[in-house]
Parts: sequence; C-alpha cells; structure tokens
Amino acid sequence: MPEVKPNWENINKVCDRIEADPDSFDMAVYFAETYCGTVACFAGHAALEMGMVPANLRETEGVGDRDNARLAVRPWMRQDWKEASMVRYPHHQRLLGSDDYAPMISVRSVATEYLGLTDDQAEQIFTAWDVCTVEDLRLKIKEVLGDE
Repeated sequence: MPEVKPNWENINKVCDRIEADPDSFDMAVYFAETYCGTVACFAGHAALEMGMVPANLRETEGVGDRDNARLAVRPWMRQDWKEASMVRYPHHQRLLGSDDYAPMISVRSVATEYLGLTDDQAEQIFTAWDVCTVEDLRLKIKEVLGDE
C-alpha cells in the first residue's frame, strides 16, 4: 500500500479559500445554503476547490466554474443527510443536461484523497467541531499533521 503524505499545497489552497471568505466556513455541515450564501466545512471546501458540485445543491449557472457558479438548494432534499454529504463531478451535469442521475461520491473520501490524509487524520480534522475560524483550523491541522 502506498504511503499517504499530506498534500500541503492543497491543504493551504483550501485554508486560503476559507480565509478569503470566512463567513462560508462552518464545520457543522458539509454544505448548506444560507441567506448569505453557501457554507461548507473543511472537507466541503476541499471538494469545492476541486470543482465538485454538492449533491444536495444544484448549479444554476457557471457549470464547472467554481468561482462563478451560483448554487441553489433543492428544497425537497434540504433534510437529506446522505445527499448533503455527497458530491458530483460537474462534467456529468454538462453531459446529461441534469445532475439528477450523475454518480454521487462521498465528500469525506474525495477530500481525504485531495488533501493527502490518512483516514485517522481525516477523522481528527473533519470532526473538530470546536474549530470555528481558519486560525483554529490551521492550529488543528498542525496538531494532527505536524509542520509542513
């Protein structure tokens, strides 16, 4: 089995993404739509950084363009925890004309691989409910992974 090493470049990209819009950060949810926009946890932001589309939200324009995409809640899925923890590849939506049948992938597994974390490291970081700011997040990451 290949050795898993933290991907510090991707970890820093995600932290910088959160730092640029701290109101979009909430460790309590993978993804949620609020009156102020879409919020996500660290794993959710990692998936968004990859260009993934939340399964419980749908892109209404800018498909595949994470910087310009607007996300809208599907009201009938608002309470669906399984969908709230899943993402889809944006190219499926373009190919199918709809993301209703595009395959779903776990946010946790996508983020774990993108960030270069072991399952244990992902567990410790992704379930850090006491992390409220990007500064707290960076400290938690350092606590779990050590220095770069």
